[in-house]
Amino acid sequence: MARAFYGWLTYVRHLRTIRTHLLHLVNTKAVICGDDDFEPVDEAFWKLCRAEPTKEHEDEFLQRVYWRGIEGVNSKEVRRMAWPYLLGLFEWDEHPEAKMEEFTQAYWQEIDEWRVLEAEVRRRDEEAFRAARARKAASPVREESCEVFEDPNEPTCSNHYDRENLISLFRANLHRIDKDVERCDRNLMFFSNKDNLESLRRVMYTYVRRNLEEGYTQGMCDLLAPLLVTFEDEALTLECFSILMLRQRGKFPQRPGMSKCLLNLRSLIQVVDPQIYALIADIDYAQALSFAFRWFLLDFKRGTGLCTFWASMRGFGGKTPENNAKKKTIKNV
Repeated sequence: MARAFYGWLTYVRHLRTIRTHLLHLVNTKAVICGDDDFEPVDEAFWKLCRAEPTKEHEDEFLQRVYWRGIEGVNSKEVRRMAWPYLLGLFEWDEHPEAKMEEFTQAYWQEIDEWRVLEAEVRRRDEEAFRAARARKAASPVREESCEVFEDPNEPTCSNHYDRENLISLFRANLHRIDKDVERCDRNLMFFSNKDNLESLRRVMYTYVRRNLEEGYTQGMCDLLAPLLVTFEDEALTLECFSILMLRQRGKFPQRPGMSKCLLNLRSLIQVVDPQIYALIADIDYAQALSFAFRWFLLDFKRGTGLCTFWASMRGFGGKTPENNAKKKTIKNV
């Protein structure tokens, strides 16, 4: 009787936790199929989807991606064509050719605009370097350096820029990007090529110039890199990255998204493993779950396939990232 009672009590507490904290993560529609019911997306199925872009094919495509991924002889080419649809850059029944021309033209026009700012930044950096070297030669006292990340006098962004503020702000972001680009995924053969590193830098510069109010934060390059490796097209990479950041930007520092993710993880642990939860219940949740910070910040880049995660966020065919993420369980928690 006691075992039965405590089993029932635990179940009720779990349901209370779900109703209180995890309701937006629960999908009430049962998933009765598993990964064995689907084949992976391959070239043949993708051609069928593009020849007949029906709602039924879209749903099947999302489920195949979620359960089995994208495979085949030329899986990278399929990913290159499919990822923009997963991200929502293109509608399912839309042909991308016309938009791609617009993206490319706008991209290179924006590069021409920020290159003027970059040239001014490089000139000022050279002048500052010469001045610092002259001071060091004139005085034996070592001067303390001030990293751009910690500069208390860094200009703030406003809706209206004067040129000096614009250059100073772009300069601060440019230095951050340069540091991260040089160490981003250097274990990949793709980024051992200096031309590809320059492509990564250009795309990141252009994104930040578009979103100077937001600026650059460490970790953005890690989200951008897989897109560039897959697409090998800077304009398309920028557009897909911009859409990805609409969801991800809330997880970067000084924003509430990360706290929400960690609180959800804490509640999930409470349901899945009460014993582990008991150990961390009295500890600050952010400190106890700090190991998961990079998972959420980098969109599980180092833990699971990006396309699988996007498919789950799309809710097997939903149109917004707010749709419930499906889990591979009957209860879908």
